[in-house]
Amino acid sequence: MREDIRNRYFTYRAEQPWLPAKTALRWAREYKEPRFRLANGRTMFAEDEFRFYLQQEDSEDSYEDGGAAGGFSRKPKPGAVPIRERSRFDEMWKTVNWFAPGITYKEHYSGLRQTCTRGEADYLARKYVHEDLKRALSFGEEWHWTFLHVIVRHATTSIILAETSLGGVESDSNADYVSDVFEDLVEEARTEALATLAKIRAGSPGEASAGANP
Repeated sequence: MREDIRNRYFTYRAEQPWLPAKTALRWAREYKEPRFRLANGRTMFAEDEFRFYLQQEDSEDSYEDGGAAGGFSRKPKPGAVPIRERSRFDEMWKTVNWFAPGITYKEHYSGLRQTCTRGEADYLARKYVHEDLKRALSFGEEWHWTFLHVIVRHATTSIILAETSLGGVESDSNADYVSDVFEDLVEEARTEALATLAKIRAGSPGEASAGANP
């Protein structure tokens, strides 16, 4: 077995202990290198008449309820757990007492029971909820929100033909995930750029605008 496949296999098994060995091995073998790799948060590539500018930018958005790990509240909600550890002491953390994980203990337990014993499922379900709480409490210190931005310019005139973006991306997201999201944004931007270019050539520029390169 190739070393890179073996390393990915062990990584998958370590990160997801309930994952069947055959599935982890299949994922490791089918893995594809990220198409887009950012340098200092950005990259660029040319394709036909277009130039695509990709950038991951910091966002000033607060955590709020609905984050990937879960949300905070003053009153208990179904599946919520009390906050017993606090790493920050600003006004927000003084007013919230409960954490509602994105995936509750009961939901974790139900899924884990398909491949684990009751004891293993209970242990892992509690562990995952605790990790989600720890993750949420570290917002603003260890990670923050970012948004991904794609601009498409005409290769000759530099006219902006399309822009797409997506927020709510965690700053420490792995390269594979960021690349996958960028692929979707690039496809969306490409479709929009083709439509805009067609309007320009038909004598109806629509919303196309000129501007300097980012």
